[in-house]
Amino acid sequence: MNTQDVLDPKSWAERTFGGVQLHDRRRTRRAVQAATSMAENPMGSLPAQMQGWKETKALYRLLDEPDVTFAALMQPHLHQTREQANASPVVLLVQDTTDIDLSHRRKISGVGQIGNERGRGFFVQTVLAVRPETREVLGCMAQEPFVRIPAPEGEQRYQRRQRQERETDVWMRQVQAIGTPEPGSMWVHVGDRGADMFPFCGGMSGDPDALSGASGPESAGAAGRRRDHVFAELCAILAESGEPSMQGARPTWAESTFDPIAACLWAHDALAPTL
Repeated sequence: MNTQDVLDPKSWAERTFGGVQLHDRRRTRRAVQAATSMAENPMGSLPAQMQGWKETKALYRLLDEPDVTFAALMQPHLHQTREQANASPVVLLVQDTTDIDLSHRRKISGVGQIGNERGRGFFVQTVLAVRPETREVLGCMAQEPFVRIPAPEGEQRYQRRQRQERETDVWMRQVQAIGTPEPGSMWVHVGDRGADMFPFCGGMSGDPDALSGASGPESAGAAGRRRDHVFAELCAILAESGEPSMQGARPTWAESTFDPIAACLWAHDALAPTL
């Protein structure tokens, strides 16, 4: 998408939501209209964005339809982002968690604990696709909202370790949802210390702790895989791939600007052996 399309609310809304499958063309038109109004006044309240109570109620009715889901509304954008990512030789997939604070909405339902557990709201796990050479954000590759489920009262540490499902599973679900790139493209998954549990960290180094800052230097040192070694290996792989951002032996991604605390290189066939 060119800069003019991004800056023009109507062009952006039509490209982003014009292809949504909501089982009714009128719903698609309403989604585009609502997105245009939101983009024109992103900091406004919903009634201010819709510019009237009639339009606000129409949006509420749209969002109340069973077919109008978060996944359905996001699908065209995710598809467009994936196409751009597959057309790039190397793409960073930067993942993190955002908390949506709705503590001021005391009567709202369907929320959970956030922050210091006194706040109320929900979380959104987002994976942004970024071209490293230009730092251009292509868009979302995956996104999932979720609500924190409090631990059972009196739960012991050993019981917590035996849980079949954990909140941190959301990180790996995004990786699995994204899958692998087309041949000729490489995707680098990047996370902060919250991604320390990543099973796919073993995909490149054979040692999940090697990419972890939280596990400490002892763990990484025992396997001979400190972070600087991992960074050097990543640079070497990118250089072998012919990536233009590598010039000679000196990478343009210095450790000061790219910190692979929990990053892993994914080639087109790297996903299968790590699951």
